[in-house]
Amino acid sequence: MDADCPRLVVEHENLLTSLAGALSFHDLQFESEAFNDEYHVRCEVPKFANDVLDARMMEWLLHNGSGYVFEAVGDHLLVAGPRIQPAELLDLLGVARGFTQHVPKVVSSLYPG
Repeated sequence: MDADCPRLVVEHENLLTSLAGALSFHDLQFESEAFNDEYHVRCEVPKFANDVLDARMMEWLLHNGSGYVFEAVGDHLLVAGPRIQPAELLDLLGVARGFTQHVPKVVSSLYPG
């Protein structure tokens, strides 16, 4: 990624993340209820998460991020998902590229690498 990112994790809501929320380990909330219902977001710097996860990125994640966990640290992005066959690697790389392409341009100027 073209930025110096504090640790950001975007993962799907599941039983453990819902339980953590109930125990007041709240994840970050955004203006999209659909996104909040689908994703659990953690970030060391909440403003960074808000800068990265704008309306365009949330919409992209809702349509393309199913089954993946995204983690950014420094200038690195990790995209994790289920075990895949070698022929499916291009799809995984496409998801990683799609995520980086949807990071708002302002992020690289606010968090220069």
